[in-house]
Amino acid sequence: DLLGAVRPGTVDVLLFNPPYVPTSEEEAAGGQAERDISAAWAGGPDGRVVVDRLLPDLGRLLSARGVFYLLGVRENRPDELAAQVEAQHGMRAELIAERRAQNERLFVMRFS
Repeated sequence: DLLGAVRPGTVDVLLFNPPYVPTSEEEAAGGQAERDISAAWAGGPDGRVVVDRLLPDLGRLLSARGVFYLLGVRENRPDELAAQVEAQHGMRAELIAERRAQNERLFVMRFS
């Protein structure tokens, strides 16, 4: 369970480095089911399988002053993520870092 051990409203800073690499649905599901090393990177078709599980509950996890940092790649559609979090939780997104690492275009977003 992704969030079972977290008490609602108690998280001041959440740093999230989910499996973000776009892969097939089968690779993502297989890695999770078999507890294989591929679960560390296999993020499903758009690399958002795990982050999409977290986002609906983000507002209830964070404290009133809570901040959320998300690491991802361009294929995760950061503009769409920002709009989704703002619509669901009223949090503003700020792109705080971008870097190219070989063939990946990484980003870090801050939501507050």
